[in-house]
Amino acid sequence: MNTKYTIVALAIGLLSMTAVSTAHADVITFDDAASADGHTPLANAFHGFSWDNFYALDTSNSAYAYSGYGPGTASGSNVAFNGFGNDASFSSGSTFILNSFFLTAVWIDDLEVRVRGFNGNTELYDSTLNPLADAKTLVELNWVGINKVTFETNGSHSFPGYGTVNSPGNLVPSPIQNFAIDNITYNVAVVPEPESYAMLLAGLGALGFVGRRRRRQG
Repeated sequence: MNTKYTIVALAIGLLSMTAVSTAHADVITFDDAASADGHTPLANAFHGFSWDNFYALDTSNSAYAYSGYGPGTASGSNVAFNGFGNDASFSSGSTFILNSFFLTAVWIDDLEVRVRGFNGNTELYDSTLNPLADAKTLVELNWVGINKVTFETNGSHSFPGYGTVNSPGNLVPSPIQNFAIDNITYNVAVVPEPESYAMLLAGLGALGFVGRRRRRQG
């Protein structure tokens, strides 16, 4: 193999090893939320994010039996949702990669959820989703370099058989544009250990020495 390409390949390998060591994955299941009564906002420090208009709900509550909360549960019994069907967001003080999440419409059959990813005030990504109401939808995004994700909803047609039960026992459809979200998977950057930098620098130095020696011999 050509020495030049060998050096490039080895350098890429070393850089990849370092990159792998600078990130870790996490999954937010909402099962460890301090309160999942549907009335208490998520704490701002929950999993290191700031949450705006997000609430957690224990879907085993029979009051929500006729809704998309149950079908939207990916693990455990808790999901998160946008309070009152209004816009919601979560953000971080540092950039992260948003890999995926499960999304479900709670009451609306034709619910649209617009999801946008920002770095500061710069919009990097924009996607409009149409989640089902009777089954969770896996949304894979792999958005890189963002520090804020926003959610906006739209829709008006109630899903058949969904609603709240009033005192006479009648099912009343709900027009609220709620979505349920669960198992948010993301990656955040971490500071590499000093050994990683030392290994990278030593490796690149060795590759440079080999390249110079090859050129002198040629």
